[in-house]
Amino acid sequence: MKDSTSKIIEIKNLNDPSWNQFWQLSANDSSFQYEKNLLEHFFPKKGQNIALVLLDKNEQPRARALFQINIDQESIYIGFLKSLSADDCTTLIKYCEKLAHTFSSKIKTIYAPFNFTTWFSYRTKLSSTDNQYWWEPTYDEQLTKSLLDCSWCIDQTYFSAKYKELQESFDRHKKSYDKLKNEFDFQTLDQYKTTDLASIIYNLNINSFNQAAHYYPITIDEYKKFIFSKIPVSHFKTSIIVLKNSEPQGYGYCFEEKDSLVIKSMLLSPSSQSIGLGSALSFKIAELALNQNLTSFTGAMVRDDNKSRFLFSHFGPGIERHEYAIYKFLI
Repeated sequence: MKDSTSKIIEIKNLNDPSWNQFWQLSANDSSFQYEKNLLEHFFPKKGQNIALVLLDKNEQPRARALFQINIDQESIYIGFLKSLSADDCTTLIKYCEKLAHTFSSKIKTIYAPFNFTTWFSYRTKLSSTDNQYWWEPTYDEQLTKSLLDCSWCIDQTYFSAKYKELQESFDRHKKSYDKLKNEFDFQTLDQYKTTDLASIIYNLNINSFNQAAHYYPITIDEYKKFIFSKIPVSHFKTSIIVLKNSEPQGYGYCFEEKDSLVIKSMLLSPSSQSIGLGSALSFKIAELALNQNLTSFTGAMVRDDNKSRFLFSHFGPGIERHEYAIYKFLI
C-alpha cells in the first residue's frame, strides 16, 4: 500500500513535465508507440481526463492509470493500468475511488479496465492459460487481485473458444444462406470494389456500435488512423461483406491463425437483423474456411449477453476456451 515515501501525481495536460513518467512503465512494450500516439491524440479531446502516476521515494513510477470522467453516462473509466505490484495497483485504484467523489454527484459507477471507448475498450483475462492469442488481452493477476480486494464486481463477461465443428457449422447454416442468397450478395473484402472501404466499414460500425454499452463515437479520420490502417492486407481475403442491392448491410471480420479461422467480429445493420442473415453469413465464413483447408473456427471476444453468442453456443463450450471481464465499482 501507499506509504509516506510514495506519492501520486495528477497530470491534466500534455505539457505537464510528468507526462513522460506516465510512459516509463511501458517503454519496452511492443505496443508502446501505438498506445502513446493513441492517448496523446485523445487525451485533450475526450471529456475530463487525468493521468495518474504513483511514484516511489526516488521519484520513479511504480503504477499508472488513466482516469476519464463521462458525466453524460454517469460514469468514470479507468484504463491504461499498469503496475509493478498488486499493492501499487490497489493503492492507485483506491485513489481513483476517492477522486471520483470530487466530481459530479451524477457519477454512479467506475469501470475498469477501459481505454476511452468501445472502439478501444479493453478487458482482462480471468485466468492464465498456456496458449496466449496475439489478439486477446493478457491475464493481469495484479489487476484482478486488486479489483477484487477493493470490492469491485464483474460488469460484463466475454469468451473466446475454438470449435472443431466446421463442417457442422456449414451444414447448419446452409438453409439460411439458400433462403437469402438471391436477396443478398456475399463478397470477401479484397473482391469488393470500392474507392473508400474504410468509410464503408466505419459507417457499418457506427450503425451497430451506437447501441452498445459504453459507446463513445470516434471520427472517420480517427478510425482510419488508429484502426483501419492497422488491418493486415491478408485479413481482407478472409473477411466477408454483405450487400443488398449493392448497399453494404454488414460484415464478418476474420483471419487465419494456424488451423483455425478466427471470427473477430460480426455485425449487421439494424435493418438487416432478425431475418437469418447472421446465420447466412456464418455459412459463408464456414465455406471460406473449408476452402482454405482449415479444420476449425474460433469465436473471438464474444460478449456473453450478445445475440451473436448463439451462433457458437449450439456447438457447446468449445475447446481452448478463454474468458474475460470488465469490472465495475458502484459509488
